[in-house]
Amino acid sequence: MTDKPRRLAAISMLLVAGILAGTQLGKIAPLIGWYRDDAGMSLVAIGWLTALLGLFVALASLPASFAISRAGLYRSFVLSAVLLFIGGIGIATFESPTLVLASRLVEALGYLPLVIATPALVSALAP
Repeated sequence: MTDKPRRLAAISMLLVAGILAGTQLGKIAPLIGWYRDDAGMSLVAIGWLTALLGLFVALASLPASFAISRAGLYRSFVLSAVLLFIGGIGIATFESPTLVLASRLVEALGYLPLVIATPALVSALAP
């Protein structure tokens, strides 16, 4: 049996992970009304919630790339996927503005390494 089917499956899973990570960028906007009316968040807090991911990416991309280089692509990918999952669950379950913002920060900590490591992993797996 050749290694090609396993490589294609791994590349497919990495692409799906990248697509799912990309959905994190726009998932807050449809929930603004709920956060304001039901969760009691101010529009300023909702603005921070919306911008936190992009702000973190802008400020931490270079240090994150050095950390990924030291830790390794696979380990960084797995850890970032776990952080992204934990942050997403936190955003979905918490109603406290502080906990929601903290969950978004955890999600940002997972998002950045994932979007840096995934293309490198695909490149390493693709012949």
